Amino acid sequence: MPPVAGDDSRGVQMNCANCFLEFSAVLKVHWWGQECHAVSLGFGQGATLIAEDWLEGAGAALFTGGADIQIRGGPQADLEVGNTYLGRDLRWRLLSASNGTSPSPPFGSGPRDGVSAHDTSSFAWSVKTVLELKECNRCWFHGVILEMDGQKDNPATCSH
Repeated sequence: MPPVAGDDSRGVQMNCANCFLEFSAVLKVHWWGQECHAVSLGFGQGATLIAEDWLEGAGAALFTGGADIQIRGGPQADLEVGNTYLGRDLRWRLLSASNGTSPSPPFGSGPRDGVSAHDTSSFAWSVKTVLELKECNRCWFHGVILEMDGQKDNPATCSH
């Protein structure tokens, strides 16, 4: 199924050094069958500031990395994220066929017979964690709200 009008896989792509995203709202970033991010950071070697923002992405609200750091010039460095909301609309879990948690009609688009493979949803958004931080040097998070994180079969976890 091709993407419908208005779908996008990246809200903001920040492949930069010494850049910022402030006082912004990046909302409803989703694309059928794709992992999507509200803000995606490359491998910036300078200071990056994300502050006072509201970020919603189906796959991840904030994503860093995704490629071999040996090839791409090293991990994200000097990242500050402050007073920012990272989450998604709760209805995405109910509307996404890929998650298998949608209730049966008339309340959702899930299967009528209880078999998750018979989901009736026309949407298949990749609903994952709201923050995916592959690797980062000197990263500071303060006043950040993480909401609607994880999914039924892949609960949110944090490791260091």
